[in-house]
Amino acid sequence: MKIATLLLCLLICVGSAKAQDIFRATEVDSRPLITGGSYTLTKFIGENLQIPEAENLKIHILTSFVVEVDGSLSDIQCVYLRDEELLPRDKYGDETAPQVPINLEYLKMEIVRVLAKYDQKFIPAMKDGAPVRCLHHFPVNLNIE
Repeated sequence: MKIATLLLCLLICVGSAKAQDIFRATEVDSRPLITGGSYTLTKFIGENLQIPEAENLKIHILTSFVVEVDGSLSDIQCVYLRDEELLPRDKYGDETAPQVPINLEYLKMEIVRVLAKYDQKFIPAMKDGAPVRCLHHFPVNLNIE
C-alpha cells in the first residue's frame, strides 16, 4: 500500500513538473502566435510607451517573455538594447549636434511595464497536441524623429 501511494505521489509530481517546463521555439510543434498578428502588439507598444523627450533616435530592443498555456505573458524581460544609437544626431548627419543620452535602465523598465500591460492573449505554443509554456522573443524597433 505504501509503495502504491509513493508511486502515485511520484507520478503527480512528475506530471506537474512537465506542465511547468518552458520550451524554446525550436522544441515545439507550433510556436506561440500573437492574436491579431504582430502589428497589434507593435501598435500597442507604440501607443503606450512613454519615452522622455528626444529626437533623431533609433533604438533596437529585444524582449523576452514566456507565453503561458492560457496565452498570458509572464517573466517579461528586456534582454538586449542597442545603445550605440541612443544619441541624437543632426538630421543631416552632423556628428557635432548636441547629444543628450537617454537613461537605459528607465527604457528597459518602461518596455517591461508596457508589455505587462498588454492584455490580449497569445495563441499558446503546441507540443504533442497540447498547449505548453514557451519562451518567446519580440524585437522592438523605435524610430523617434
